[in-house]
Amino acid sequence: MILENFDSSVLEICIFSKEVEQNISPKQERKKTRKPDDQMRYDATLMAFSALLARHALMPIWAQEGIPLTFRDKAYVGSPFSVTALRDIRDSAEKAGLISVRKGYFDKAQGGGRVTRIFPTVAAQALAMKCGLTSAMLVNPPEITTVLNDPVAEEPMPDDVAAEDAIVRRFNEQIAQAVTCL
Repeated sequence: MILENFDSSVLEICIFSKEVEQNISPKQERKKTRKPDDQMRYDATLMAFSALLARHALMPIWAQEGIPLTFRDKAYVGSPFSVTALRDIRDSAEKAGLISVRKGYFDKAQGGGRVTRIFPTVAAQALAMKCGLTSAMLVNPPEITTVLNDPVAEEPMPDDVAAEDAIVRRFNEQIAQAVTCL
């Protein structure tokens, strides 16, 4: 399932996805209706895009780095997502003012490049909050925060490592509970 990484109510993310769709639909330049399979891929792509957009919009520290997206034609083979749908959603979301885009490129001569990144706008943040989403719903602190290089089978973590682990867990909980402001 697309939303398995989110602790939030799937309902709020679905509502947000529908709101995103309502905002971007007028900006899409479609001349004909999608085939049923294409519509399923579009819906799955929109849901994943919306979930990531909400997560980054409500976590300002993540919003600064943007959401990396690849648009290689074979990138989503075997998945429920579509590059064509992703391009359409990205372009129409930019026109609707929900995101800004820093397009990537690939330099064949050098063999390198830069991945496309999208950045949520204040409008995306406001829309997510209007739909009842909070950062706490969209962030899952990891269950294991400290992994020992040489774990001892029967003995607990050394005291200094356990103390550092407790600090990391506390920070993760505070980040997950942070309320963002417009």
